[in-house]
Order: sequence, then structure tokens, then C-alpha cells
Amino acid sequence: MSDLSMFLDHIYICIKRLCFILLFVALTLPDTSFFFKECLEDVEDFVYTPGDRFSINFDMQTTSAGSPQDNYCQVLLAKNDKAEGHFEVWLYNGELAFYAPELNNGDAIYSGHYVNDGKWHNITVVYGDGIFKFYDNGEVLKELQVSGTISNIPAKLTFKRLNDGTYQYNGKLRNLAFYNEVLTESQIDELYNLRKQEWQEEGMNTMLVTLADEGLDLKRTDNGRHIVSNFDVNIGSSFSITGVVRTSQKDGIAVIFAKGDKINGHYEVWLNNGELAFYAPEMNFNSSVYSGVNIADGKKHHFAVVYDGEILMFYVDGKVKSGSFVSGHVSDSVMDASIGALIDGTFPYEGYIEDLTIYNYPLDVSEIRKILPKDIEVEILLPEEFHVEGNGCKPDEFQPTVPLRGISRLVYPQALPLVDFSAMVNYEGSISKAGDNADWDWGMYQDEKGEWVLMETYGPGCLYNFTQHRYPTSPEPTFRFYFDDEKEPRYEIKLSEFGRKEPFVKPLADIYEGPEDGGRGPIWVVRSFIPMEFKKYCKVTSDIKLEGHDKAKGEGGWGHITYVKYDTYNVYKREIGVEKLKNMAENHTHDPKYSEKNEYREIKGLTIKAGESVKIFDKKAEGSIASIKLYLAGENVTHSVLKDLWIRIYWDGHEESDVSAPIGTFFGNQYNLSGCENHHLMLGMSLKLGEYLKCYNYFPMPFWERAVVELNNSSMRDIDIHWAEIGFTPSSVCRYDKQKTGYFVSSEYYPKTENVQGKNSVIANVEGSGHMVYGVMSGYGIMNGCEGDVRVFIDGRKSPEIESDGSESWASYGWGFVTPPQANPFSGYNGAYNSNSYWSMVRLMLGDSYYFKQSIRFELEHGGANEGLGCHSGQIFLYMLPESMEAYVVTDEIDVSDKESLDKHDYTVTGSYDTKTVYSAYANGINTDSKEGLIHVDFNGRISFYVNIDKNNRGVILNRTSSQQVGRHCANIYVDDVLVEEAKWYYADNNPYYQWLDDSFQIPEKYTKGKDRIRITIEPVEVDGVKTWNHAKYQVVSLLFREEIAQEELVNPDVKDKFFTLPLLLALGLLVVAGTAVHYIRRKKREGS
Repeated sequence: MSDLSMFLDHIYICIKRLCFILLFVALTLPDTSFFFKECLEDVEDFVYTPGDRFSINFDMQTTSAGSPQDNYCQVLLAKNDKAEGHFEVWLYNGELAFYAPELNNGDAIYSGHYVNDGKWHNITVVYGDGIFKFYDNGEVLKELQVSGTISNIPAKLTFKRLNDGTYQYNGKLRNLAFYNEVLTESQIDELYNLRKQEWQEEGMNTMLVTLADEGLDLKRTDNGRHIVSNFDVNIGSSFSITGVVRTSQKDGIAVIFAKGDKINGHYEVWLNNGELAFYAPEMNFNSSVYSGVNIADGKKHHFAVVYDGEILMFYVDGKVKSGSFVSGHVSDSVMDASIGALIDGTFPYEGYIEDLTIYNYPLDVSEIRKILPKDIEVEILLPEEFHVEGNGCKPDEFQPTVPLRGISRLVYPQALPLVDFSAMVNYEGSISKAGDNADWDWGMYQDEKGEWVLMETYGPGCLYNFTQHRYPTSPEPTFRFYFDDEKEPRYEIKLSEFGRKEPFVKPLADIYEGPEDGGRGPIWVVRSFIPMEFKKYCKVTSDIKLEGHDKAKGEGGWGHITYVKYDTYNVYKREIGVEKLKNMAENHTHDPKYSEKNEYREIKGLTIKAGESVKIFDKKAEGSIASIKLYLAGENVTHSVLKDLWIRIYWDGHEESDVSAPIGTFFGNQYNLSGCENHHLMLGMSLKLGEYLKCYNYFPMPFWERAVVELNNSSMRDIDIHWAEIGFTPSSVCRYDKQKTGYFVSSEYYPKTENVQGKNSVIANVEGSGHMVYGVMSGYGIMNGCEGDVRVFIDGRKSPEIESDGSESWASYGWGFVTPPQANPFSGYNGAYNSNSYWSMVRLMLGDSYYFKQSIRFELEHGGANEGLGCHSGQIFLYMLPESMEAYVVTDEIDVSDKESLDKHDYTVTGSYDTKTVYSAYANGINTDSKEGLIHVDFNGRISFYVNIDKNNRGVILNRTSSQQVGRHCANIYVDDVLVEEAKWYYADNNPYYQWLDDSFQIPEKYTKGKDRIRITIEPVEVDGVKTWNHAKYQVVSLLFREEIAQEELVNPDVKDKFFTLPLLLALGLLVVAGTAVHYIRRKKREGS
């Protein structure tokens, strides 16, 4: 390069930096702000006044990555001594925190986010309107309610320590800005983007060195290596190492490049029996990272090892081969380096090496392909067909008018958007009573036949999912399913018969075999998604007590059942055989709904610029989106594309998006460091990193005025869409009643967030009315990675309605996530092979939808007792009624510890009873603190009380708080002396450790219609000689929305060609009448002539 060119280039960079600073000042510094570029010298009598509205923004980088236990306390900045007017931003064991004596009652405010990773972070803390927020790199970390005002006292401002010089911070701090206002999220995002560009301009993305640029032919001898003295190239926590090799050395260890001895600062690229690998003592817990690809074939290969501070990727010949989540940071050092062996000459490499190049940033696949030798071509073979070969199943045309149940609900997913207020989801399983991780004892009691009862309930319902984990070497249990008044089981099946015995046939039921896992396994996980309806009663038993976890003792008791209860029985239920559902489930990647009259919009060759959004569908009409498909190819299929590319959907002119999700959650898998073919009934993806990504989603999405679908590229690079397609079903083909139908929506995306010890990850907390139909959860670096339980809380009740004995059990898998990828029609997962720490799972709730009238809260534990740490991310997808539609109202409450409440409700007991004080907590509930309360118990007669309800009610829900110290609570319920004949109120389980329980009973509309006050009578029923019914409180909820259940039998499409339908008969009848009339007129005319 000429001196003039270098000079002009230097001038250009200076001008560009100046523009960044001017733009920063113009756009982001409001009035009364202070800005410190380098944060080197203290400021005496600093007059900045935070008050009760302020923002602080700065860049920081710890000098070396460390564990959360490193460096107990480090102060980044502080004003004044710890008195009035004092505030400080600091790190507690690497966790970002803020403290001001006048805020938060003098308690420190913690972010729950660790930044001691050696990387640059743009941090913002914001306080205003009683809300305190932490941001890192533009993303909100935590939001807390805080009170107080920081006084206006001129005082000393110090950097990297307290005013007295203690708690020094050893990292970098710069670009510190103070604001007297609350910055918006868009302003914070702008700040981050400006700072990121500034980092890049200042040499963050640089090629550091190229070695062996003329090529080295090395022999397998000590003298064959090439020494580079005083090698000072440091790679830190973000780097790329590339080169060209040719070798046939298939045996043993061969080092391509190494820096220094195996101490801090060392790193190496090497071959293990020909397999490309990377090692640095300070990374990956002092373990090597392997690529899974052998390059010792005597051919010329280009390799790239790329690390972005979290993920280490291997590329060979311009194609990504594998990736792994890796932690750590390589310390700066000056040591001799060696090409072709370790520095001591051991593990020599024999072959050719050329252009060893080191960068201080992670190259993307497009940059890697630009530096490939000309004689290495990238060959990408794209599958021509979007779909895998199906079985030719043709779904029937169907007009949904009412919510469906049982097999019908799965066979006709067109009806999924219809909201069903008659339904409530329930769960029974092997959850530890003591609240620890011993989730392996399943069985509530032993019945009169000597069978162990796993689940029991009264009333109409449908059992949708059965899952049980057991060692195949343990005694084999027989499971029996009893329904209604049947004395003998309707179904009886052994563990080994799942997947083979009707109706429990593949792919609706099968056996998953977990790995050996160091001698503890293998284990069988049997599962069934066969819907089994019942009218009055359901009981599931095992002839063997399912308990323990010891393989040597023949134990293994993990398991669960998910079922839905209805307040009335569907007398006109549709009889459809399992075969039809089986055919649908086998027809992978094809739309399970009728689609022959759909309209399709196809998009080809679409480029979405970095940071931009593109509208791919805009329809002003009434109908429903039937399908959304995406196809990405080649270098666009990066390891981050599932989180970089977002889909946003707007219904009927809504200003805010109703669906806003990364494509990973929308299509059912967030993990893409390894490929997968995860195909499910309603969604799925085919993924091969660096080659193709094919995604589909077939959930029906009704709208009545307009639908807009956008794709947003949140990354820093352009993304090319190879092909996309939106399917639209006109209302003339399938019409939805707006008053009975929910919009398809997503919860707010829960981004990858560091877990907090002792607390669940709250993946979603949604208020409104509707039902959840699928969810996607992911874990990153979690110790005991699959031990954390899922817990779902519905309508504000503090006892979870859904719980799982481990993360993977929620998706009906077991023994961890060590054999990815796995998929069945209703669930699946992908993740790092032979690791429980990095995974993503999906579960479809088509039959056993999670119904809610008021709210749904989805939580995920990390580790056996929230000690697993790491990170979670996830999202749930739902059908929900519009916010404007009032669906329920809380109309009354009664508290038995309050005499005024008892008198107000005319509370009476016809017989004796006792009172008891309970001091306990909820089992795995939101409120885990013990509390004291009074219960009424040991009733010898009926209990009656009056409650107010809404006159326009469509049914009533009674929410009860009671003690479950003793189980099998059973009672008949009367409304105005009329027995609710559909069901008994029955709670079969118990918990002597965590005694408080919230459960509910739904009263059908026919008992409450048109009334504004009713008399509830509870008649405790004796079970095994004991009446265990008790209560502390009742809450009364009046339902205002209700979808009618079918009042006429639907025609079975399996036989529709053999019989005339009613409309056809009417049409024929009219033709006959018209024909007769014409014949009569003609005859009269002839007679007259």
C-alpha cells in the first residue's frame, strides 16, 4: 500500500470516529448529562443529581474471564462515601449490581447477570417511575420495583473503586454517560449499536498474524517443527484460527500449531487420530473440543476454528461441521510458539501446512469462504423437495363450529382455535413430596384388587398422555386403564408392549431407550399420546409398586399422566378410530388439515438486510393462515440463525405484534449446533448447519379483517431466504365465529437469561383467557441439566396444575438429553450429544391443551433444587380471546378463619367438625414460604353457604384452599339443593410435607344460569372409612364466556361417501318439490289446451 493510500485511509478512519462521537452527542445525550471517555481521573464535587429518574450507560470489560466466585467485590464507579447522595455500580462475584443507601430501603439491587467473561459489555442502569432496570448490550436483564430518591449532594466521583480506595476493579471502563432522564429501549439499543461499531473501528476485528504463508512441508521428526520466538499474539475470548493442511497421519496425536507450554495462555490446534480438535487449558474446563470430522485423508483441506466467547465452531473447506458451547478465556502471554508439534517437540505432525492465520474476532461463514484456496470449492447439495415423503393421507374438509375432544381434537386441528371454557387440564405423577429431587415414587394408594393407583378422578374427561420410565431389567409392570362403571380394565398393557399392542401403536405410542450412562442405564421410557375419553370416572393402575431409582434392586418409578376434565360430558361425541390419527401422525411435514382449496403466496430469493424487517404476507380478508414455511440455504444457515431471524404477525390491525418470536421457538427447536430432522404433527424442521434449514408450522391462525406477517433480521449480517410460502384458507372454506375463537399468539420471548440460585426461570406469565398449544424450552450450561422440573400455574392458583419429574420428562423423554435429536408426533428435542447441559425441547399440547380463564404462568427449574444455574430461554404459544372480551369475574370469597365472612355467607354445618391450625407451605408453588392458616376438618355432616355470582354467568368455578396432609378428599356438590351429577369433587393425592393446596371444581351452567346468588352445599364422602375433606378458603369465579358443546352428532368423514348428508337430502327434496310443481303446471296447461 502506498504512503498516500495509508494517509488517506488514516484520515478516513479519524473522520469516521469523529462522526460517531458527534452522532452520539447529537442523538443520545439529553440535557444535564455528563460524559467521560476514558474514566481515568476522579472528579471532585461531582454535581450530577440522579434523584428519582436517571440512566447510567458505560462500556466495561473484565481483564480475564472467571467463575462467579472470582473477585468477591469490585466497584466500577462510585459517588460520595456511603451516605446521602451516594450511589455505586459494582460487581458481586462477577454479578452486576447497583447500590444507593436511599434506594430500595438501603438494600443492594442485583441483576442476576454475570459480566466477568473477558468480553466487552455495554451496560445501562435505568431508574424511573418506581422501576429499576439493568441492560446489557441493548437487552433488558431484569426489572424490579424500587422506591426512593438519591439526594443532590456535590461529592467526589471515583472510577474503579470506592471513594476510600477499597474494592478495586481491575478491568476496563470507558464511555461513561450520566442522564437525568429514563432512556427508552430504542435509545439504549442505539447506544449499544454505536458502541459496537466503535469497538470494531478500534481494532476489535483484526487479522493478527499469518504464519507459514509460503507453506511448510513437515516430517514426523522433532526437527520437523517450526519455532516462532516470543509469540505475543493473544486470542482472549473471541478469535478465529484458520489454515490449510494436507496429511495422511491417521494414527495418534499430531499438533498443527501450539503456543507455549500447557499453562495459562496456551492454545493449540491438533489432530486426534485424524480428527480436528482444539485445546486451551483455560477453556472448556481444561478439556479438548472435538470437531467430529477427520481430515487426515491425504487431501488438501482448509480449516477454521472460530470462537465467539460462547460457541466454538469448526469449519472444513468452507462448510460448518460442528459447534459446541464452550466457556473460558485464554490469558494474554508472550511465549514461543510451534508449528508442527508441541513446543517441546512432542506429538509431531507430518504433512503440509500453509497460511496459519489468527484473527481476534469470530469469522462468519461468508468471510471464511472468501479466504478459501482457489482449488477448494464449496459444494452445497440442496434437497429439491421441501417435504419428506408422506403416506398420502388426505385430510377431510371440516368446518369447526364447536371445540372438539378426544381423537377428534387431534384429527381435526382446524378446531384448535375455538376456546373451551368447559375444560381444565390436570396432572398426576411421581413428584417428590419433600420438595427434593427424589421424583421416582409413583402411586397414591393400593386398591381393593391390590393394584397401585397412579391416577384417579371423577367426572367427564379425556386422558391424553401417559409416560413411565423404568429399567428394562426391573420387574415388568402391567398397566390397567379403568373407565366409568366398568369393573374390568378397558385396556391392559405391559411395559414392553407399547408401540405394538392396539390401540397403543406407533407412532402414537412407543418406547424410547435411554443410554447406558456409565452403567446406570439403559432405561426405557414408554409413552402414549392415545386419547381415551371417559364419562364418569377414570383410574389407572400398576400391578407393581413404582418406586425408587436403584437399578440393582429392580426399581424405577418415574412417570406421569396428563388429562383434561370437562364440566359436562359430550353426549354427541364423534367416534373416530385410532387408525385415522395414526395415518395423520405418519404423514410427516405435510399439512394435517384440509388444504386443497387454500391460496398460497410464494417468495423466492428474498434478502433481508441486517437490522431490517420485510413484510412477506399482507392479506385484507376473512380467513386463516393455514401454513408458514421457510427454506434457508448455504451460508445463511449459521449457528445463530434460529435466534437472529424473527417472525412477527399482526392480526386485524393491531399495532403491537400478536406473535413475536425467533424462528427457533416458532418452528420448535432453538438448538442448531448439530443437525436434526425433528418433524412433528403441527410443526418441525430439517436442519443441516451450513447447508439447509427447512421449517413448517401448520397451526391454524384465524383473522377477520387483516393479517400481516413480517420477517425481521436482528443480526449484523444480511440473511437470504431461499424460499418461503404462506398458505391462506378463505372463510368460504373454513370460517371461524369471532365470538368463540382465539387469536394465535405468543408469550413475550424469554431470552437466554442467567438463572438465579433458588429461583425458577419464569418462561412466560400471560394474563387473559385461552389455552396453550405448544412450548419450546432451552437450557445452556446447566449443571444437572435435565433435573429441573416444569411447573405450570393456572388462574392464580398456587399449586401447579402441571409438573414434571425432570425437564425432559415434560416432553415424554427420560434419562436426560444425551441422545439428540429425538422426535415423535407430539414432542422432541435437539442438543449437544452426550450432554445434559445444552438442549432445546418442544412439547405440543393439542389434546391436553393448558386451558386457562385468567392467567397462565410457565416456570422451569434448573437443577434438582434450582442449584443448576446456567441459562434458560423459551416461549409458549397460545390461542387467546381478545383483551376486550370479558371472560370471567371474581364474584365472592369466603374465609373460614373470619367470623364476619362466615356470617355474611350464612355458613352452616349440619353436624360436628373440628378446627385446626396449619403451618406449612405450598408444594413446589409460587409461594414457598410457610404460612399459618385455619382449616375446618373432620366433618360429620354437610357444609352450606351462600355466594354471589354474576347473573349472566355461563357456569361457576369454586377455587378451594385446603390442607393435603391427608389425601383422597371427596365430596358431593349441590347447588340450591340440586346435586351436581356430572362429577364428585375429588383430590386423590396427598403431601404431609408441603400441606397447603389450591384446587378447583367447575359447576356447569345449567345449575347457575340466570342466578345472582346460589347456595353451595358440600357433602363430604367417606373414602376407606374416613372423611378427609377440609377447607380454609373458597374463591368464586363466574364465567362469562362459554362455547357451546356439540348438540348434534357430526358426520364421520370415514363414511361420508356412503351416506347422504342432511344438506344434500334437503337439496334433493327441494328438487323433487320443484320438479313436481313444474310437472303439475305443464299438465294443467295441456289439459287447458
